[in-house]
Amino acid sequence: MAVDGSQLAEQVLPYDMGRYSYICVGAQGAMTETWGSTCHGAGRLHSRHEAKRMLAGVNIRAQLAERGIYVRAENPRLLSEEASEAHKDVAQIIEILDGAGIAMKVCRMRPLSVIKG
Repeated sequence: MAVDGSQLAEQVLPYDMGRYSYICVGAQGAMTETWGSTCHGAGRLHSRHEAKRMLAGVNIRAQLAERGIYVRAENPRLLSEEASEAHKDVAQIIEILDGAGIAMKVCRMRPLSVIKG
C-alpha cells in the first residue's frame, strides 16, 4: 500500500485459501508510522513443513469443496502448506491496523477458488 501523501491507496490484504481476505484503504497514519506500507497477509502460525506434517492425511481439497471453494492444484499434497490452520486470523490483524490508523477496512471477501501451482 504505497501512499504518496496526497492520495490514499487501496490494498487487498490476502489471507489463506479457506477463510477470507480484506480490501483496505490506506489511512494517513501509514505515512507517519509505516512509511506508507502495511502487512501483506496475516502471517503463519506453523511453518510449511509443520503444516504438512500436522495435516498429513487430511483432504484439504474436499474440505474446501464442502464450503463451495473450487481448488486447482498442480500437487494437491501441497495444499496443506496454505491451509487455514497454518495461518493467523487476518481479522485480528485488520482490527489492529484499523485501530492504529494505518489502514481502514472496506470489505471482507470470501474465497471462491484457489490456484496452487
